[in-house]
Amino acid sequence: MEDELIDFAEEVEQPAVQVTRTWRVLIVDDEPDVHASTKLAVGDMLVLGRPIEFLHAYSGREGRELLTREKGIAVIFLDVVMEETDSGLKLVETIRRELDLKEVRIILRTGQPGYAPETDAVRDFDINDYKTKSDLTRNKLFASLTSAVRSYQQIHAINASRRGLELILAASSRLMAAQGLHDFAIGVITQLAALLQVSPEGLVCAQTHQSTEDESWRPRIVAAAGHYQDMIDRPLDQLSNEHVRHLLAHCLAERRSQFQGDATVLFFGSATGQDMAVYLDLTEPLDDINEKLIEVFCNNIASCFDNIRMFNQLSASAYQDALCQLPNRVALAGLVEQARQAPVLMRGYWYSLI
Repeated sequence: MEDELIDFAEEVEQPAVQVTRTWRVLIVDDEPDVHASTKLAVGDMLVLGRPIEFLHAYSGREGRELLTREKGIAVIFLDVVMEETDSGLKLVETIRRELDLKEVRIILRTGQPGYAPETDAVRDFDINDYKTKSDLTRNKLFASLTSAVRSYQQIHAINASRRGLELILAASSRLMAAQGLHDFAIGVITQLAALLQVSPEGLVCAQTHQSTEDESWRPRIVAAAGHYQDMIDRPLDQLSNEHVRHLLAHCLAERRSQFQGDATVLFFGSATGQDMAVYLDLTEPLDDINEKLIEVFCNNIASCFDNIRMFNQLSASAYQDALCQLPNRVALAGLVEQARQAPVLMRGYWYSLI
C-alpha cells in the first residue's frame, strides 16, 4: 500500500454543529440540601474544559435504577448513610460487581465518619476519594471532582483504545473474507458504526479515477444502510441529500478523509484504480481517541480493499477471456457441470463450443 493512497485532510472551517460535551456527575444523597449545595458550589465551573451535568438520586435504590438506564456517568458523589448505615457501600458493590461499571469514579461522602472507616472503604472498594461533608469546602470539592474526572478520562481513554483496536482487528478479518465490492462496502459501514458506537446510517460511493465519458465511470453508490438504503446502485449525482452528496463528491475529488461535527467521510484509495468514499452519520463530533482509531481502521481496511479488487480481477481472468470479454473454457466447464448436477435448473440454456 502506497503512503499517498490514504490521506487525512487538514481540518477546515465548517458550519459546525454546536454540541456542548459535558461531564455527567451523579449525586446520591438523601438530603436535598446536599444536592443543592453541591450544585451551587461547582455547578457553574468548567472541569477540564467542560461544564458539569448533574443527575440526582435520593436513595441507594434510586441510584441503582438511575445507573442502569443512564450512560456515560463520570463521577458519583455517594452518601454512605441513607436508608441504612451502609447503603452507600452496598451501592458501590452493586456498581462494581453487578452493574460492572468499572470506569465511573466514586467519591464517598458522609456526615458520620465512624460508619465507614476511610482506609477500609478505599481498600475494599474501587473508590476514588473519601470525604466528610463538613470538610468539603468549595475549593476542596472542586479539586476532588477535577481529580476524579481526570482519572475517569484516563481510564476511559485506555479502555476505548483497547476496545477499538480489538474491533479493528476483528473487522479486518471479516472484511478480508468478503468476495465482492458490495459485501465489502456494507461491511465497512457496519464495522465503522460499531467502532464509533453509532447507528449504521451511511453509504459508500465508488469511483474509478480514469478520464472517460463512459457512464460506468460515474461515481456510484455501491452500498447503503439505514435511511439511505433506497439509494443503493444509483449515481452519486442522484442523491437527494445535497449536503451528503457534496461531502462525498469533495472527498473523492480531493482524495482525503474529512471529519465534521455531524458526519465523517473516509477516503479509501486503491492501487488497482478504484477509489471509495464512506459516509457515516454521527451524533456528536469525534474525540481525539476516535480520530486516531479511525486512522488505524483506514490503514487496515485499505489493504482489504485492494485484496477485494485483486480477488475480483483474478476471478474475472479465471473465467473470462481477456480479449473478447466472454466466458472462457473454464466457465463453460462450470456451466456444464451445473447442468449435469441440476438439469432442471439449467433447462432453457444453450451452449456453443468453439
